Amino acid sequence: MRIFNSLFLFTFCLLFSPVQAYKGRVIAVVNQQMISQSELDARVKLLKLMTKNRFPPKTLKNQVLKTLIEEALMREIGKKFEVEISDTELQQAFTILAENYQMTPKKFQTFLKKNHISETIIKKHIRSTLIWRQFISGRYHSSVQVNEKEVQERLKAPSSCPQETQLLLTDIFIPDHIPNAENTTQKIMKSLKSGESFAKISLRHCYSQDKEEKESIGWKCEKDLPQNWKTALQKVPEGGFTQPIKETHGYRILYLINKRDAQASQHTKKIMSFLQVVYPFSLLADNYEKEELYKKVKGISQNATSPAVLKSLSQKIPLANHHDIKNVQVDHLPPELQDLLESLDIFEASEPIPTPEGFVVFMVVDQKTVNTLDSSPERIRTRIREEKLMGFAKKEMQRLRKGAYIHILDKDD
Repeated sequence: MRIFNSLFLFTFCLLFSPVQAYKGRVIAVVNQQMISQSELDARVKLLKLMTKNRFPPKTLKNQVLKTLIEEALMREIGKKFEVEISDTELQQAFTILAENYQMTPKKFQTFLKKNHISETIIKKHIRSTLIWRQFISGRYHSSVQVNEKEVQERLKAPSSCPQETQLLLTDIFIPDHIPNAENTTQKIMKSLKSGESFAKISLRHCYSQDKEEKESIGWKCEKDLPQNWKTALQKVPEGGFTQPIKETHGYRILYLINKRDAQASQHTKKIMSFLQVVYPFSLLADNYEKEELYKKVKGISQNATSPAVLKSLSQKIPLANHHDIKNVQVDHLPPELQDLLESLDIFEASEPIPTPEGFVVFMVVDQKTVNTLDSSPERIRTRIREEKLMGFAKKEMQRLRKGAYIHILDKDD
């Protein structure tokens, strides 16, 4: 179950956080649990760091609040069914999460501490997702069947849309069968236009959807959307919503969370290996000594034609040390380092980069683009099983939300 475990962690790692012990102003109540403003603030901060401020602040807050509510329900179901997670399982999952960000557990702990984020927050998050995974797997594992036809169809299917624009969507669907559906839809639109959050409204209007109604949450290829959706989304910016779309069984309002072009396909990732050489200052170095060190390091970088040569020449500098960084996903690196490395050719050394402790030189050793689509029948079978389990998980969460007491207080704008 390591693959399923890893998939859950990766899916929820940014959006699903633990509910901390209550502190400060309460912003939401979920059955017997409280969510505080300090919890929301901490989660938004972590999400900003991990996504490099890619999403609008309002979108982040709304999504994190929705996630905190769902995690409260996860822990509640775990308590009800006496689902327990051992310390060993927790630590193993923490290691997997750190590896997702190309860090060792120790480096990840340092990262959290440096950014004033409690490790307890992350481990409570992990415990929540493990509880949920164990509950879903135990309850629905026997219901998930993958036949050979499904595997073969997936093998023959072309990649979804790696060369097309993709939209991350969510929605509010108001079915015709509820009383005054059209009036309800207009009231929702009025609330949205007044500035009330989409997430907050969607929690109040969570109706089960019939099998004929299309699933609209997640990344979708723009070219594959129904024409009426495309028309409604034409002038909608990220963080915006459509006018109500009349469908066969009700009204749908779409919310555009994010948009990415063909070059940002989720099916490929750039992997890079590089050499980092550090040339530290001596303990009492003055400006003259620093200038002399710079000249020597610059000469080394200009004459280095391969990693081996760079390492050999660097041995002439006292205390110089090197680090081989292998197979790092480029978009997990700091933006400034991404820009620097992508500007270098293979085996080209960078100019000396000054730091408070000395100079650093980088050299790209290898880079490649990896297709992340399933490739083998066994991997496809596992992926289909995971997708089906996650489908059960989503329906179970909708059921829990529908039966829960959820009270969201006025948000702090």
